[in-house]
Amino acid sequence: SQISYSLSKGPSQWDEDRYIHMMRIRQSALDYGRKQGIRYVFFVDTDIFLTNPATLRHLINLRKTVVAPLIRINSNLAYSNFWAGMTSSGYYKSVPEYFKILNMEKLGTHQVPMVHSVLLLDLEGEKAEGLRYYPITADYDGPIDDIIHFATNAKINGIPMYINTVLYRFMYH
Repeated sequence: SQISYSLSKGPSQWDEDRYIHMMRIRQSALDYGRKQGIRYVFFVDTDIFLTNPATLRHLINLRKTVVAPLIRINSNLAYSNFWAGMTSSGYYKSVPEYFKILNMEKLGTHQVPMVHSVLLLDLEGEKAEGLRYYPITADYDGPIDDIIHFATNAKINGIPMYINTVLYRFMYH
């Protein structure tokens, strides 16, 4: 049966209930992986198409606790799966570094405050036990949003996030 969200106005409308539901699902995957002794969890949103069969192997070989391949809608838009800047309240912050990475003027692996939509988590990586989507901690006062809460939680626990430009891909919306 379909899940209904109290404040949603349609399938593309995200309210707090829907974000919390997503946070619980992602946390359930992390908990299951840890319980089973699984080393890697690879989250891929349904609007992402990875066409290079070496993507996962390449990300694993980078040996980062949280890493993502660069994904963008197309060459004419500035939307991607990472933020190069984040405000103190957890929202996107425009910084020049973003476009240097997005436009592949800076190639390689770059530390950023946020990756989302497709990311590899190494559950045996440095400080990985601090990676959490849910529950929302009592001291968290940011927005109820799965990607923002996860990025903030990683930062609090000293876990850097990385974006890699080697395997460039597109996101479809």
